[in-house]
Amino acid sequence: MKRIIQALTLTLLAVIIGASARPVQKSTRPVRGRHFYVAPEGRPNHPGTLNRPLDITTALSARTPARPGDTIWLRGGVHAAPQAILFGTEEPTLVSTLTGTATAPIIVRQYPGERAIVNGGIRIEGAWTWYRDFEISNSSPNRNQKRPMGLHVFGPHTKFINLIIHDNGNGIGFWQAAENAEIYGAIIYHNGWEETNDYRGHGHGIYAQNLSGAKLISDVISFNNYSSGMKAYSEQGHANQITFEGNISFNNGAPARPQTAYNRVENLLVGTSINPVEGVRLIANHTYHPPDSTGNSIFIGYAAASNRDVVISNNYFVGGDTNHTYLTRWEQIVFTGNTLIGGRDLLVLQMPAGLNSLAYGQWDDNHYLSRHNSSPFIYTDSKVSGYRSLDEWQRITGLDRRSAWLANRQGRPTRNHILLRPNRYDRQRANLAIYNWEHLENVEVDLHEFLKAGDRFVIRNVQDYFGPPVVTATFNGQPIRVPMTGTPTSPEFNAFVIFRN
Repeated sequence: MKRIIQALTLTLLAVIIGASARPVQKSTRPVRGRHFYVAPEGRPNHPGTLNRPLDITTALSARTPARPGDTIWLRGGVHAAPQAILFGTEEPTLVSTLTGTATAPIIVRQYPGERAIVNGGIRIEGAWTWYRDFEISNSSPNRNQKRPMGLHVFGPHTKFINLIIHDNGNGIGFWQAAENAEIYGAIIYHNGWEETNDYRGHGHGIYAQNLSGAKLISDVISFNNYSSGMKAYSEQGHANQITFEGNISFNNGAPARPQTAYNRVENLLVGTSINPVEGVRLIANHTYHPPDSTGNSIFIGYAAASNRDVVISNNYFVGGDTNHTYLTRWEQIVFTGNTLIGGRDLLVLQMPAGLNSLAYGQWDDNHYLSRHNSSPFIYTDSKVSGYRSLDEWQRITGLDRRSAWLANRQGRPTRNHILLRPNRYDRQRANLAIYNWEHLENVEVDLHEFLKAGDRFVIRNVQDYFGPPVVTATFNGQPIRVPMTGTPTSPEFNAFVIFRN
């Protein structure tokens, strides 16, 4: 087994790390606490110095020398616990019990200028610990069996910041026990597998549940996972008090068979099978499915007979050919400032028993566009059901009095839409999403809100994150030309990360 793990490690180092140009995280060391160092060649009996680093298993365990306020630096290379790559289970074998305090969390992060990869995933059991900047992957090429999760999170008051999580089972399992926890700035892609007995994709970018406290999922880019991009769901548990803010989720379901444009699933799903959901917020999220794809894009509510309350504001939801946005059985909905662009079924609203749309006092100032259906709204209560135009929808429901229909001959918006969100934990980076409705080869983007004249920067396409930057330049105050070619979602959509040097 040891030889197998060593062979897999060497393979991963040679193939994934290679000698090509790659992004590294610039980091400023915390000024307080002690510093310990972990390396692939580290040993359990080492003190954790630069010259005598620890191994990752010891550093994350109860035997760690780290205490509240300390920082654990992961050196470059592949870190793997014994028997880290397992099949038929969601359970990683590497376990972190690190526990800091509210005022002095333990920090686990990548060493500046290096690329640290955890191979096989981590189960998080401690609390008050921040994990940031490093990569979590699985080097096995086998996609026909269940794979371990990238992060299996049970620890309350934990944060997961600017991680890169790919090729695991589920990217992150974000469970009920992880109260008051946060996922921020992660890049999550190509997680999942296919079981031979059902020939469909399994594995989500994020799979979340929550009962007490709150969870925040913010500024994440989740794409090309085998199933949903972000899913807050439980069959018998809860999905309460979860906020999704500023995320970019696109093209999920694409890797699963059949690998065509017609195999897409939810970019964002919130709901349960039984228990009502409450306290959910979807703020300023952006999604995308290709125009010829089918399947749901946004599903908020799912199967519970009645859900309590949800706020859906200032989102930009772009679906495929059919089945775009479902809102099912909510007692209260705030639905304002959203843009919905899609195909036939643009918006489906199903009321809970005993209520109609008059229960919704804040539903307005939205923008809608269906590419090839003038009646893409479906409203259902105990008395009314059927497809409606926007005018009919407004008359029957009393909603959207100031909302607009983005009608045009091309069946898509006539002006490009650009999202720029600076990173809250790293002032040197920002997320960028471009909806290239004009189908230009290069799109001009104004970056003056993030960069100042003289700043050197690079832009990386997340669909080729470890490849060469698509832009390397010095900012002169003028709009930057960003190429929109070379990816499965080109030229209509691409997502990027900007790094200021």
